[in-house]
Amino acid sequence: PHRVVREQLSRLKLRCALHTLGCEALLPLAQSAVDQHDAECPVAELKCPQVTPSGEECAVRVRRSNLLNHCNDECLYHNVGCSNVGCEDFVARKDQRHHSSTCMWASIRCPLCGEQCARKDRYSHDASCPEGLVSCAEHGCTTRLRRKDLPTHVEQCLFAVVECSRCGSQLARQRLTDHDCVLCLRHQNDDLRGIVEALREQVQSLQTSFQQQQKFVSVSTSELSALWQSFYSVPADATSSIGHEGPLSASQLVWLTRSLTHNGRLEELALHDVPLYLEDVHAIAASLAYRVSVDRPPIANINIHGESLRSISIDYANLQDAGIEVLASALAAQSALRNLSLCGNAITDYGVQILSSASFSHLVSLFLNQNHIGDDGVQFLLELVNNCATLLNLELVCNVIGDTGLDAFQHGALPRTENRLLEIYLSGNRIDSNRSEPDINADSTVIFHH
Repeated sequence: PHRVVREQLSRLKLRCALHTLGCEALLPLAQSAVDQHDAECPVAELKCPQVTPSGEECAVRVRRSNLLNHCNDECLYHNVGCSNVGCEDFVARKDQRHHSSTCMWASIRCPLCGEQCARKDRYSHDASCPEGLVSCAEHGCTTRLRRKDLPTHVEQCLFAVVECSRCGSQLARQRLTDHDCVLCLRHQNDDLRGIVEALREQVQSLQTSFQQQQKFVSVSTSELSALWQSFYSVPADATSSIGHEGPLSASQLVWLTRSLTHNGRLEELALHDVPLYLEDVHAIAASLAYRVSVDRPPIANINIHGESLRSISIDYANLQDAGIEVLASALAAQSALRNLSLCGNAITDYGVQILSSASFSHLVSLFLNQNHIGDDGVQFLLELVNNCATLLNLELVCNVIGDTGLDAFQHGALPRTENRLLEIYLSGNRIDSNRSEPDINADSTVIFHH
């Protein structure tokens, strides 16, 4: 009997719940079939899903079979692209008219000449519109006329400056009829006499100045010649240290670069509070590079090489990152360099990146106090420390390193070399004074002073 009941029930069909609206579907009694049809019924009314960028929603309900046509062709809240060429805005269909009235790419007609142009080009068109009213540019003329008529007006304007065909004087067109050429020529003659007198006085002044400069040049030439000879004949017991404080004159810069180039005994260079221009930095860098150049000619029988220069201090010289870019490779090439000080030069994280990429391999102490190095520069300093196995002292006093930079130092990948204790000085930075972190890293290879 159960089989008979099941057969009878399987023959039964259900009508769609929306048959009154025109759905003619007949469904099996299975719930899954009913649910599937409800999700696909073409006469079911659905709310339009369109939403404008401002959050307005379409409240229209349409049959499922008409929903696509409604959204694409009828819905006022459907976002459509602006029809004006060049405009990439999307607006609701209901706002198209308002957008077109303000769109900067909409084509408008000039009310004066009738030319079509984009709304965004209106002001540039007004500045060249041939029908636009302009004033005559001649001094004293108050005429206003159309721009296209201006050239013709200038040819006839009474205030336009023209040249007298008899005496060559420049005067307004309206004065040509009552112009006295003889009187005008007398005035011109007087003016020329004044100019001649002024030129004569200027020539005398230049002659006096030239004589003074000639005396100075003769003295400077003799001094420079003596310096030049001394530069090319550096004695065997030449100075091992060069120090200077304050601005460099031109002759002092020449002496400095020549000493760097030819003094094979030089061990220390110290420039303090010496404002250097970029061309000065280029000259110093070229001299340092020359010391280690393999193809330089021998001078004064001195074997010049980069193994003598052990200490370089260029402090408060306004190098900035641009100067570091010029100097970095030349400094790194000095194989004997142990101590390098670049304090007070406004060096930023970018400058530290340049120093890190220069591959200093023998440094013992690096002083970068009173610069503008921040937390981002710490990552480049870590690279520099790892690449320089001899570094024992790194001073970063009075920079802008914060707690993030200290964390990077304390937990970063610092070298683990036996019998090497690296000391890093961080006082005067932006590190929280109440921090309780240890002053030595986990591998006991770095001590922090802050």
